[in-house]
Amino acid sequence: MPVVTVLAPPHPQALALLRSIADAVADAIGGGRGDVIAQSATCTASVASGADVVDPWIVVTIQGSARPHERMDRARSAAEAVVRDWARRTGTSLGGVWTQWQCPESAVPTT
Repeated sequence: MPVVTVLAPPHPQALALLRSIADAVADAIGGGRGDVIAQSATCTASVASGADVVDPWIVVTIQGSARPHERMDRARSAAEAVVRDWARRTGTSLGGVWTQWQCPESAVPTT
């Protein structure tokens, strides 16, 4: 069961974002209802080196066992698309979106 952590600024529509990401990741890996857990972590400020405050980057980290590369890539792409669509619909400015799939250290992705 993958666990997805979404690092994002506080927003009244944060639960909708979490649900959409969980559903998109589940669809991408061939999972079903309850197969993906999404949780939030709050980011209250973003700055860039040598600069002032910048628009926030939303970071989506999927932690789960290794799967075929195309499924993990599809899950990351789906999560990014959900974040960008959510930001557009809610009028949320983004500096960017970062997605990654983290496997346990002993796991090697399958082909």
